[in-house]
Amino acid sequence: MKLRRTFVYRSDCIPAFRRKNPTPTRKKTSGIRKHWVRLKRFVVVRLARLADQLTILRQQVDRLSVNVSALQERVNALAPGQGGGGGGGGGIVSFLRARVGTLVTLETPAGTLFGTIIFVGVDFVQLQEADGSIVLIPLRNVLSVV
Repeated sequence: MKLRRTFVYRSDCIPAFRRKNPTPTRKKTSGIRKHWVRLKRFVVVRLARLADQLTILRQQVDRLSVNVSALQERVNALAPGQGGGGGGGGGIVSFLRARVGTLVTLETPAGTLFGTIIFVGVDFVQLQEADGSIVLIPLRNVLSVV
């Protein structure tokens, strides 16, 4: 058998209203504090992730910069007339002179040309197309040679 306590209040007075927690503002503060701590943790984690991504992006930019530098050196070696004066002796001129008499495909801003290299001048290339026509192309307009 279990004993229970019962309280019987017999009074003519109106019972006083008692709060269980005398300072309800502390609960609100602790709730706000919990929220603040969670928000702070969330921001710190996100910032750490962004820092990692930034490091990865910096490494990729460094690698791409090295590749761009290497490509720029190759372009400078092939560009005619960069070294001085009126051109001549450029890398592309010697490249094309070595291929005189061979079939090539030249990409230009006007389109693609296919034919045999007949002559390479200081700043132009002479190409004979399959139909027998001869085309003079300024080297500054040559985008690629295949």
